[in-house]
Amino acid sequence: MPIKGVSGKVRTPRTGKIRLGYTVPGQNRELPKDTDTFVAKKSDGITDAILQAYDAKAITGAAGKGDEAPYSLGKELRMILPWEYNATAGDREISLELLNRNWAHSKGLLCSGNGGEDELGEVLPGDAIVRNEAAAKLIGAATKKPAQLVGEGRWAVECRGPQCPLWHDKYDKTRNPMGGCHRQMRLQAILLHPTRDPESPDYLRQMGWIEVASGSFNGMVDVNSGFAMIHSLIGRTAWIPFALRRVARVMTTEGKRVVKHTLMVDYDADEVVRSGLLGPARIMVRPAVLREYLQLAQAEAGFDSVRDILPRPETLALPEGRPEKKAPTNGAEWTPPEATTAGDRDQEVENATNGHDGGDSDNHSAAEQISEEELNRFLTTAERDDLKVLCGATPGDRETMEPFREKLRLAFRALDNWEPSDGRTTPAFDEIQVRHALYIREKVEEEQAAEVELRDPDEVIPPPRRRVASS
Repeated sequence: MPIKGVSGKVRTPRTGKIRLGYTVPGQNRELPKDTDTFVAKKSDGITDAILQAYDAKAITGAAGKGDEAPYSLGKELRMILPWEYNATAGDREISLELLNRNWAHSKGLLCSGNGGEDELGEVLPGDAIVRNEAAAKLIGAATKKPAQLVGEGRWAVECRGPQCPLWHDKYDKTRNPMGGCHRQMRLQAILLHPTRDPESPDYLRQMGWIEVASGSFNGMVDVNSGFAMIHSLIGRTAWIPFALRRVARVMTTEGKRVVKHTLMVDYDADEVVRSGLLGPARIMVRPAVLREYLQLAQAEAGFDSVRDILPRPETLALPEGRPEKKAPTNGAEWTPPEATTAGDRDQEVENATNGHDGGDSDNHSAAEQISEEELNRFLTTAERDDLKVLCGATPGDRETMEPFREKLRLAFRALDNWEPSDGRTTPAFDEIQVRHALYIREKVEEEQAAEVELRDPDEVIPPPRRRVASS
């Protein structure tokens, strides 16, 4: 039985975290330092396979040793989303989360909310959950809306974004030590191998479930816009490969123009369209396996492969038996009907298949005894296979098909004035009709008759061996 509040909960897994900066040793503590590349540490769940795939370089002068040592992964990550970029589960975004968060190593998550402001600085109120009673009372006094207890150690308050008394620019170590709230984007996606070559065995190889977080306003807008463009192109963002890049932006901070490296979602239009056409399942199939599937789908099915499990569709029913001789009514001696032996049955089937009833055959050709409708009927797959075998070919084996193709060209030239065109050197197999088959059979019989006339009567001819197509 499902547990209320648990069943239906969904979140993106996280096996590792990739950062946008690192720390350097200071006089009293380690100091944060920004960079223009992605930063990885083994202590954050980054594996040796990821470091090797992205040709990671150790960052000199950085703080940390062993698993805490930071590495540079370069300026671009290959990623893919397991579901839509704007997907939600309940009230939480599970791929691209945009949230105000007040978090610190020593205090944990103090508060999270979704309030903000417009371009003119007007407050756009939202909702927030506070996990500290003193902080809840402080926010309630500032908003004139008392905090509401909604669970053990949790209070609901109005979130006012940058206008909140806990916003980071209002932090004061003595008077307001809880002030540290800021915008944060958390992108959670699957990290892919960096290769873009579809023929590479590492193409779209999954390296782990990664989280990348940023507090940059411009980065949030650019990442959200990149996903929106992919969605406008093919109608979805789930299972579509993209690149997460560090890009330089010139911005004004405290009246000064500075260069900051933010995030941007980039993509290759050809790859995105191809992925959209293939669908979510086929896009993740390795190229070698996908080619194998396509070859199997295009392979010509042979009757021999299903001979034991399916009846021959062209086999005719046994002809009706001869009418029984009835006993004479004039007292004469009565002779019972002749018994039909197995050999007789085989002869009857052969006669029916060849278009006669076993009686004296006239001198007309087989084509003259068949209706016009039957002459123009297209052959079944089994009939085509029998025709190939008659010409010495093996169904399903392309290397043995040339004798059959040559006779097929002769039949179409003689009956339809066919000539090669548009790159086609042989008529399509599914265009073969009964009249073409009769023509080919007559040619084969003529060749066999000529071989008999030239054969040495004392020569011992071994029985023909049918070639089996290789798997």
